Amino acid sequence: MRYPILFAVLLGTVVPVAAQDDAVYGGRAVAVTEDITLTGGEELFRGLCQGCHQPDGGGAEGAGNYPALAGNPNLAYPEYAISVVVNGQRAMPPFGDLLEDGQVAAVVRFIQTHWGNEAEIKASADLVEDARP
Repeated sequence: MRYPILFAVLLGTVVPVAAQDDAVYGGRAVAVTEDITLTGGEELFRGLCQGCHQPDGGGAEGAGNYPALAGNPNLAYPEYAISVVVNGQRAMPPFGDLLEDGQVAAVVRFIQTHWGNEAEIKASADLVEDARP
């Protein structure tokens, strides 16, 4: 896992721990897991994405630039969003090794249909499978 501490912070206590190592972040031990059992797009977003992209999809700037998902025209293209989730981009770590095809598709469909986004072609597990290296 390339970003174990960041991943642990993003997950918080939402995801059950299967294979656990302890890491220290901000002076406290946090659990690191590679077993993600969440499947719904909204719960995946809440557990993995909203810490940086904000609960309203508005994005944030600070230690990094986390683009707004709300009203984002790039989300009309599911291949774009799938590629970013699977491979990462700039400050965003890749989640491709941690999420199954259906999970990636679910979170991308969620962001494609919220906060003013109305993509005509929505993400699917088949599109995710095709996008993987």
